[in-house]
Amino acid sequence: MMTIPARGPDGVRDTVNKNIDPAQVTWNMRSGFNVAALNCTEQRYQPIVLAYTKMLTNEKKRLSAANKALDAQYRKKYGRKSTAEREDYMTKVYNYFALPPAHSYFCEAALAAANNYMLMSPPDIDAFASTTLVQFEAAFDRFFTDYEDYRVAVQSWDASYGARYGASQPGYVSANMLSGEEHSDNGAAGSS
Repeated sequence: MMTIPARGPDGVRDTVNKNIDPAQVTWNMRSGFNVAALNCTEQRYQPIVLAYTKMLTNEKKRLSAANKALDAQYRKKYGRKSTAEREDYMTKVYNYFALPPAHSYFCEAALAAANNYMLMSPPDIDAFASTTLVQFEAAFDRFFTDYEDYRVAVQSWDASYGARYGASQPGYVSANMLSGEEHSDNGAAGSS
């Protein structure tokens, strides 16, 4: 079962993009665009690749400065383990943006951000990064909320009709639920 990031007391989900400093905001925005350029491959998302390519060229100095600032922060905080710590965190960032079921939500947000970037002249990349990361997070929040609503609907359907028609997702239930009530002894998917 997919883990959905919980909301903190502030109502904001606890994701890899929460409570990060400005250099990390800029770098995570760049990372999000990188994932979008690689994963949002449908023709209508072509502006993402164009904007990302333009961003890498036009914002080279600022992106390099953000990267160097992050390297320095990680060295100060983790010492000899700084590279491993940063790589571990960035793996989480890339995996977050590449979450397959959120693909369409994220690609739409990246397309809107790409179009905004192409209209900026000259762009303030740090301000753009702050706004864009909020837009990326909003897309994931919509996905997570929709997924939570889906889980509630599945539970409701199973409670109302499961005894008569079987669980709505028997293969998933039999493979992943291990409690005595939810896991059949024979392990056959859809055996009810």
